[in-house]
Amino acid sequence: MNYVLIEAGKPAFIVPVLLDRFHHFPPHPRNLMFDRKTIALFAAMLPAALAPLASAGFVGWTGSMYTLNGNLYLDVFAGMTATTDRLLNVYDANISATGASFYQAPGMGTRSWAPGFETLTAIDSFMTLGGFADTGDYYAASGTAGDPNFTGFASATGTTVPANAGWYNTNPTSTEGLAQDLAFLGSTTRIGATAQYGVWVAHFVFNDASAGSSVSFAGSIGFKTATTTGTQMATTTQVFAIPAPGAIVAFGALGCRSRRRNA
Repeated sequence: MNYVLIEAGKPAFIVPVLLDRFHHFPPHPRNLMFDRKTIALFAAMLPAALAPLASAGFVGWTGSMYTLNGNLYLDVFAGMTATTDRLLNVYDANISATGASFYQAPGMGTRSWAPGFETLTAIDSFMTLGGFADTGDYYAASGTAGDPNFTGFASATGTTVPANAGWYNTNPTSTEGLAQDLAFLGSTTRIGATAQYGVWVAHFVFNDASAGSSVSFAGSIGFKTATTTGTQMATTTQVFAIPAPGAIVAFGALGCRSRRRNA
């Protein structure tokens, strides 16, 4: 038997888990195993302990929207409070578009939701767990993998996201999972939660979107901060409404600073 510390301010509490059941860290909440005595002991503590999780380091889903080459782009970031915040995974994500369809580029390397060697301007939709800058462009994280329940993550062709999808960074200590100053996005249209820092989690491209279309992005994350012990968890939903065409700016140059891949 092992233990994982879950802390949200004070008090902190410890829950027993079987770590050998996990293929990656942090463990998926479905795999946390509680006995009746544990549940009874901490039932009264859960509301007070879990309430701060949504705001301790994570401020919500924030988006960057722009047009380029006749397409509409929406990049989603997990908004964080500092560049020392580290995103570990996204899980139980339910993502859908209304009035538009996620565009998947043709070809074996780009037809799935897994990120290839793709950038912030790729004409393709994919998920990522962070990213890195190099030679003036921003690339999807090299270590992103899908949870078993993200069916077709790296193989199927599809324009919908399966229910309760999840993805994670196979190298949780990589700098690709650290929050970045979102000022590098330049003059793109910012929507969703207000955040100065964030970790890139999704890249959506539409060639059929119009005013009135929207994207609903609901999900949970596991993350770490420099000021707390253990893995934090948070859940939130954000609806990104697509404004009228004149309200969306055209893509400009990124203010990226090069970072070594997998540093």
